[in-house]
Amino acid sequence: QQINATLSRMQSSISSASSSSQYAVQYERVGEYAAQLQLVRTLRPPPSAGFAASGGDETTCHPPPYDATADSFVVGRFRLQLRPLVGAISTDDLSGLSTGWDIYHNVSPADSRGHYLLIPTLLERDANWRGQVLTRSDCIDLVVLTDSVHPAGSALISYNSVGAGASQNHIHCHLWPCPPIPLLGDGIDSKVGGWECYAVSKAEAVASAALCNEKQDNSEVAVSLLDYPVCCIKLSSTSTIHLGAALGTVIDAVQSMFDAPHNVGLLNRSDGGVDAYVFVRSRERSPRIVPGSRCGSSEMMGVFHTSSEDQLNELVSDEHQDSAGDEAKGAMETVLRDVSYEPRDEVWSQILKHLHTSMK
Repeated sequence: QQINATLSRMQSSISSASSSSQYAVQYERVGEYAAQLQLVRTLRPPPSAGFAASGGDETTCHPPPYDATADSFVVGRFRLQLRPLVGAISTDDLSGLSTGWDIYHNVSPADSRGHYLLIPTLLERDANWRGQVLTRSDCIDLVVLTDSVHPAGSALISYNSVGAGASQNHIHCHLWPCPPIPLLGDGIDSKVGGWECYAVSKAEAVASAALCNEKQDNSEVAVSLLDYPVCCIKLSSTSTIHLGAALGTVIDAVQSMFDAPHNVGLLNRSDGGVDAYVFVRSRERSPRIVPGSRCGSSEMMGVFHTSSEDQLNELVSDEHQDSAGDEAKGAMETVLRDVSYEPRDEVWSQILKHLHTSMK
């Protein structure tokens, strides 16, 4: 009823020529951040066992053991085999892939321009029917896939671990049109580079290093700790294989050293490089702002999804600004601070040490 009432109000004003009305999306901007209410009702399977952390509790990045008989992607009425296959990318299509990847429409959250699931091909059951944990090979594949996006920056490829937005215990990633609707600018023809439109892509580095792979061709990977509300490590390179290997090393450190929920966002740039953002988390939800809503990779990048006007209004209000001597922050930035892993200096130090060791 609440969704229908909101939809009716939006439909009554759809005659306006705003980009919001054309996409049936209501949104608000606060500085570099955006919150949007997408009026698309969907059926979706319930979260996998162990994927529904309550409130703002701290949690783990390790899911329960994988169980194919309880995997909604391969059994039951929502299984992927019943959905049209949007596309398939094989190892013959892209050099450097370790396995083929299938593309399906995602049921939730939805985007009127398309929102897709990226899944290692289900045809290789022994290798790809597994839980929601990124491997080193997955990381390399994701960089290779991102590098193939054309035009550059027109799609965000992202990953959510358990405790960081994922709801299903089957390895999968997401592909979103980019820029997202709230960041398109004043009109839908606005020329905004997808790789530079998000709040996180505009963050400055507070620490950085340049890593060379001494084992092969000395290709450089730039790695930075960003000045951003949630702990974020950025990796950039024009070498997909070396960037993928470095990303795999960072993810391994986050998983094994910190057991921290995490998100990854990847965008390719017009100069031929790829940027990978790794968000290191303590929890899935803010305990004080929209506590019933999980935060995933889109929120970490700076675009928040809401399911009601009340949530939208709460995220764009200034009633949750920080005090205690800190510079005042808006609600969305406060959410990011609430879910960040701290102290981030420790994360940076350990990850940098792990990277130096692996690249020698």
